[in-house]
Amino acid sequence: MKFLAVVAAALFSVAAVAAPGDWKEGVHYKIAEPMGKTAEPTVVEVFSYGCPVCYGLDERIEAWKKTKPANVKFLRIPHYGIHDEGSWLIKMFYTAEALGISEQMHKPLFDLIHKDNGGHSPIRNENDAVAFLVKFGKPEAVVRETIKGFYVNTKVNVAKAFVQKFRVNSVPAFVINEKYYTDGTLAKADLFNVLSELPLK
Repeated sequence: MKFLAVVAAALFSVAAVAAPGDWKEGVHYKIAEPMGKTAEPTVVEVFSYGCPVCYGLDERIEAWKKTKPANVKFLRIPHYGIHDEGSWLIKMFYTAEALGISEQMHKPLFDLIHKDNGGHSPIRNENDAVAFLVKFGKPEAVVRETIKGFYVNTKVNVAKAFVQKFRVNSVPAFVINEKYYTDGTLAKADLFNVLSELPLK
Protein backbone atom coordinates (compact mmCIF):
# COMPACT_ATOMS: atom_id res chain seq x y z
CA MET A 1 0.00 0.00 0.00
CA LYS A 2 2.90 2.38 0.71
CA PHE A 3 4.15 1.75 -2.83
CA LEU A 4 0.71 2.57 -4.23
CA ALA A 5 0.62 5.80 -2.24
CA VAL A 6 4.01 6.82 -3.68
CA VAL A 7 2.78 6.03 -7.19
CA ALA A 8 -0.36 8.08 -6.52
CA ALA A 9 1.66 11.05 -5.35
CA ALA A 10 3.75 10.87 -8.50
CA LEU A 11 0.69 10.72 -10.74
CA PHE A 12 -0.65 13.96 -9.32
CA SER A 13 2.65 15.85 -9.17
CA VAL A 14 4.77 15.12 -12.24
CA ALA A 15 4.67 16.84 -15.62
CA ALA A 16 4.91 20.52 -16.44
CA VAL A 17 2.00 22.64 -15.38
CA ALA A 18 0.06 24.15 -18.26
CA ALA A 19 -0.73 27.85 -18.52
CA PRO A 20 -4.00 28.81 -16.77
CA GLY A 21 -6.97 28.00 -18.93
CA ASP A 22 -4.92 26.09 -21.49
CA TRP A 23 -6.86 22.88 -21.03
CA LYS A 24 -7.05 20.54 -23.99
CA GLU A 25 -9.50 17.76 -24.70
CA GLY A 26 -7.69 14.44 -24.78
CA VAL A 27 -4.79 15.90 -22.79
CA HIS A 28 -6.27 17.30 -19.57
CA TYR A 29 -9.81 15.92 -19.84
CA LYS A 30 -12.22 13.89 -21.94
CA ILE A 31 -15.76 14.65 -22.95
CA ALA A 32 -18.07 12.74 -20.63
CA GLU A 33 -20.21 10.04 -22.20
CA PRO A 34 -23.10 10.52 -22.20
CA MET A 35 -22.67 14.27 -21.99
CA GLY A 36 -25.13 15.97 -19.69
CA LYS A 37 -25.64 19.37 -18.11
CA THR A 38 -25.80 20.73 -14.58
CA ALA A 39 -27.72 23.75 -13.32
CA GLU A 40 -24.56 25.22 -11.80
CA PRO A 41 -20.80 24.60 -12.14
CA THR A 42 -20.27 21.28 -10.37
CA VAL A 43 -17.31 19.00 -9.68
CA VAL A 44 -18.13 15.45 -8.59
CA GLU A 45 -15.34 13.33 -7.15
CA VAL A 46 -15.99 9.61 -7.49
CA PHE A 47 -13.91 7.89 -4.84
CA SER A 48 -13.68 4.83 -2.64
CA TYR A 49 -12.78 4.65 1.04
CA GLY A 50 -10.85 1.49 0.22
CA CYS A 51 -8.69 3.22 -2.42
CA PRO A 52 -5.17 4.23 -1.30
CA VAL A 53 -4.88 6.79 -4.09
CA CYS A 54 -8.10 8.47 -2.93
CA TYR A 55 -6.77 8.50 0.61
CA GLY A 56 -3.49 10.05 -0.49
CA LEU A 57 -5.30 12.75 -2.47
CA ASP A 58 -7.95 13.60 0.10
CA GLU A 59 -5.93 16.16 2.09
CA ARG A 60 -5.22 18.10 -1.10
CA ILE A 61 -8.89 18.01 -2.05
CA GLU A 62 -9.80 19.47 1.33
CA ALA A 63 -7.27 22.27 0.78
CA TRP A 64 -8.63 22.91 -2.74
CA LYS A 65 -12.19 23.17 -1.41
CA LYS A 66 -11.11 26.24 0.57
CA THR A 67 -9.65 28.01 -2.49
CA LYS A 68 -11.93 26.90 -5.34
CA PRO A 69 -14.23 29.46 -6.98
CA ALA A 70 -17.19 30.10 -4.70
CA ASN A 71 -19.70 29.29 -7.44
CA VAL A 72 -18.20 25.86 -8.15
CA LYS A 73 -20.16 23.22 -6.24
CA PHE A 74 -18.23 20.18 -5.00
CA LEU A 75 -19.81 16.78 -4.36
CA ARG A 76 -18.48 13.35 -3.48
CA ILE A 77 -19.95 10.10 -4.73
CA PRO A 78 -18.55 6.86 -3.30
CA HIS A 79 -17.92 4.17 -5.89
CA TYR A 80 -19.79 0.97 -5.24
CA GLY A 81 -17.41 -1.94 -5.02
CA ILE A 82 -14.02 -1.19 -6.56
CA HIS A 83 -12.03 -1.70 -3.37
CA ASP A 84 -14.76 -1.96 -0.74
CA GLU A 85 -15.60 -5.37 0.65
CA GLY A 86 -19.36 -5.28 0.47
CA SER A 87 -21.57 -2.23 0.64
CA TRP A 88 -21.11 -0.97 4.19
CA LEU A 89 -18.69 1.87 3.43
CA ILE A 90 -20.99 3.49 0.90
CA LYS A 91 -23.91 3.04 3.30
CA MET A 92 -21.86 4.69 6.03
CA PHE A 93 -21.15 7.64 3.74
CA TYR A 94 -24.84 8.29 3.15
CA THR A 95 -25.82 7.56 6.73
CA ALA A 96 -23.36 10.23 7.84
CA GLU A 97 -24.85 12.58 5.24
CA ALA A 98 -28.37 11.92 6.50
CA LEU A 99 -27.32 12.51 10.12
CA GLY A 100 -25.29 15.64 9.39
CA ILE A 101 -21.94 14.17 10.48
CA SER A 102 -20.20 13.85 7.11
CA GLU A 103 -17.43 16.34 7.88
CA GLN A 104 -16.67 14.72 11.24
CA MET A 105 -16.76 11.16 9.89
CA HIS A 106 -14.99 11.42 6.52
CA LYS A 107 -11.30 11.58 7.46
CA PRO A 108 -11.54 9.27 10.49
CA LEU A 109 -13.07 6.56 8.28
CA PHE A 110 -10.28 6.96 5.76
CA ASP A 111 -7.73 6.83 8.60
CA LEU A 112 -9.35 3.74 10.12
CA ILE A 113 -8.78 1.82 6.91
CA HIS A 114 -5.43 3.13 5.68
CA LYS A 115 -3.62 4.40 8.77
CA ASP A 116 -4.88 1.95 11.37
CA ASN A 117 -5.52 -1.21 9.34
CA GLY A 118 -2.97 -1.21 6.53
CA GLY A 119 -5.47 -0.50 3.77
CA HIS A 120 -7.95 -3.18 4.80
CA SER A 121 -11.44 -2.23 5.93
CA PRO A 122 -12.41 -3.60 9.35
CA ILE A 123 -16.07 -2.81 8.59
CA ARG A 124 -17.59 -6.20 7.87
CA ASN A 125 -21.22 -5.87 8.84
CA GLU A 126 -23.95 -3.60 10.16
CA ASN A 127 -22.72 -3.80 13.75
CA ASP A 128 -19.22 -2.68 12.74
CA ALA A 129 -20.65 0.23 10.75
CA VAL A 130 -22.97 1.36 13.53
CA ALA A 131 -20.26 1.04 16.20
CA PHE A 132 -18.04 3.41 14.20
CA LEU A 133 -20.74 5.95 13.41
CA VAL A 134 -22.01 6.30 16.99
CA LYS A 135 -18.61 7.77 17.89
CA PHE A 136 -19.80 10.99 16.29
CA GLY A 137 -22.54 11.67 18.79
CA LYS A 138 -25.65 10.06 17.34
CA PRO A 139 -27.71 7.48 19.30
CA GLU A 140 -27.21 3.88 18.24
CA ALA A 141 -30.90 3.36 17.53
CA VAL A 142 -30.98 6.39 15.21
CA VAL A 143 -27.84 5.27 13.35
CA ARG A 144 -29.14 1.73 12.96
CA GLU A 145 -32.52 2.91 11.68
CA THR A 146 -30.91 5.36 9.26
CA ILE A 147 -28.37 2.96 7.75
CA LYS A 148 -31.21 0.58 6.85
CA GLY A 149 -33.63 3.31 5.83
CA PHE A 150 -35.13 4.68 2.64
CA TYR A 151 -32.80 7.69 2.32
CA VAL A 152 -29.61 5.65 2.41
CA ASN A 153 -30.94 2.95 0.10
CA THR A 154 -32.08 5.57 -2.40
CA LYS A 155 -28.77 7.44 -2.33
CA VAL A 156 -26.82 4.20 -2.80
CA ASN A 157 -28.87 3.44 -5.90
CA VAL A 158 -28.38 6.97 -7.24
CA ALA A 159 -24.61 6.64 -6.70
CA LYS A 160 -24.52 3.32 -8.53
CA ALA A 161 -26.49 4.80 -11.42
CA PHE A 162 -24.11 7.79 -11.66
CA VAL A 163 -21.04 5.56 -11.72
CA GLN A 164 -22.58 3.32 -14.36
CA LYS A 165 -23.85 6.25 -16.44
CA PHE A 166 -20.40 7.82 -16.73
CA ARG A 167 -18.55 4.49 -16.91
CA VAL A 168 -16.26 5.28 -14.00
CA ASN A 169 -14.00 2.24 -13.88
CA SER A 170 -11.25 3.57 -11.63
CA VAL A 171 -10.96 6.04 -8.78
CA PRO A 172 -10.39 8.81 -7.98
CA ALA A 173 -12.17 10.32 -10.96
CA PHE A 174 -13.87 13.65 -11.51
CA VAL A 175 -17.00 14.44 -13.52
CA ILE A 176 -17.33 18.17 -14.21
CA ASN A 177 -20.71 19.70 -15.09
CA GLU A 178 -21.66 16.19 -16.31
CA LYS A 179 -19.79 17.30 -19.43
CA TYR A 180 -16.11 16.64 -18.75
CA TYR A 181 -14.20 13.73 -17.20
CA THR A 182 -10.72 13.89 -15.75
CA ASP A 183 -8.41 12.08 -13.34
CA GLY A 184 -4.78 12.05 -12.26
CA THR A 185 -3.56 10.25 -15.37
CA LEU A 186 -5.04 13.00 -17.56
CA ALA A 187 -4.68 16.23 -15.59
CA LYS A 188 -1.60 15.19 -13.58
CA ALA A 189 -0.04 18.24 -11.86
CA ASP A 190 -2.73 20.47 -13.37
CA LEU A 191 -5.56 18.61 -11.64
CA PHE A 192 -6.69 21.26 -9.18
CA ASN A 193 -6.37 24.10 -11.70
CA VAL A 194 -8.48 22.06 -14.10
CA LEU A 195 -11.07 21.44 -11.37
CA SER A 196 -11.24 25.18 -10.64
CA GLU A 197 -11.36 26.46 -14.21
CA LEU A 198 -13.01 23.81 -16.37
CA PRO A 199 -16.42 24.04 -14.62
CA LEU A 200 -16.57 27.69 -15.67
CA LYS A 201 -15.67 26.98 -19.30
